[in-house]
Amino acid sequence: MPTVSELHARLDKYLACEEAILGGAQSYQINGRVVTKATLPGLQKLISELEMRIKAARGGMHGHAVFGG
Repeated sequence: MPTVSELHARLDKYLACEEAILGGAQSYQINGRVVTKATLPGLQKLISELEMRIKAARGGMHGHAVFGG
């Protein structure tokens, strides 16, 4: 299991990716082929999940419910 420091490092990378996507760097074209990076909604879901993991690792969550899961 990753440490809180490792989770924060990963979160920093995810947030940088989100900034890049918001800045228009989501896809590009090379020799007629389009390459698309992570989708914004998928990345935002990963960011949210990672933030919850960090909070839980710090003892900030004493339990949570998952609905429809």
